[in-house]
Amino acid sequence: MNINDMEGLDEETQKKIEDLQKVVCKGDVKESTRAKLDIGIALAQNNDIKNALSVWSSIKRADDPNTYAYAKLNMGIALLQRNNVKGALSEWNNIERADNPNAYAQAQLNIGVALEREGDSKGALLSWSNISHADDSEIYSQAQFNIGIELYKNNTKEKGLSVLKDIKSLDNSKVYAKVQYIVGLELKAEGNFERALKS
Repeated sequence: MNINDMEGLDEETQKKIEDLQKVVCKGDVKESTRAKLDIGIALAQNNDIKNALSVWSSIKRADDPNTYAYAKLNMGIALLQRNNVKGALSEWNNIERADNPNAYAQAQLNIGVALEREGDSKGALLSWSNISHADDSEIYSQAQFNIGIELYKNNTKEKGLSVLKDIKSLDNSKVYAKVQYIVGLELKAEGNFERALKS
């Protein structure tokens, strides 16, 4: 990226990118790859998505799988914001658990949400089911919540509630609070006020 590509960026962002470019030029592959990720983030934060995508796409798995995973994750998010669902799904599907379990879990969560919005509940459930507790307990809890709600909405209420009830407070307290509220409403609807108050 040269100075002409930075037109429209504020001075602080230009300085940050120039400093990161120095790291890219030094030759240490991991540091260079991380600097590219950060350059892309700085560009995206300044709504220069085209250049951000270009920088992120130069990051290869062989250079650093961890950074590659986060580049693909960011590319998917940027593409989805541009209403390119197919492109976003393609980028997220390139992330493997071995690259980075957290990025993999986030990608699978995003894939599920995108597919659910597109009306593909089966695909969404499959993506969310790909996330394991070991990948990231918070993201796993969110995926389980999504699975439970999707099952609940699709006439498998009992199975959905069962999935929801398995979510632990220690894994994700916000999701757990939502679950307790939903379970409480369901118990209240059944006329079980005492149990609803304990939820």
